[in-house]
Amino acid sequence: MQKVSGVNRRNLTKYYRLLIKEFNWQIPVVDPTQCVVRIANNAGVSEKTKRTAIDILHKVKQQGFIDGKDPTSVAAAAIYIAGKKTKEVLSFKKIGSAANITELTIRNVRKRLEILVENS
Repeated sequence: MQKVSGVNRRNLTKYYRLLIKEFNWQIPVVDPTQCVVRIANNAGVSEKTKRTAIDILHKVKQQGFIDGKDPTSVAAAAIYIAGKKTKEVLSFKKIGSAANITELTIRNVRKRLEILVENS
């Protein structure tokens, strides 16, 4: 949208929120588990790792971590952690490219996610 409209991201999100508020639109919340399949397929991740990532998301969802977070970045971080658990070699770059987000975003979310996974 940003490229097509020529409006910077900050203004675009500002106006988006304004429209939602003005028209009382109810925007459906995207579940990160839906994003896992798309990202994993784009990255060529195994079924075992996909299932492990979804299990991780179910655990952290119960702890309330997912609320308010970008579902794509949470799903990407869960895939990375799942890859480590299943011993599938996945890089931040590969997952970031598949999810269309930066490696740094995955790294930051992964740190918080790993703490929750270890404590659950």
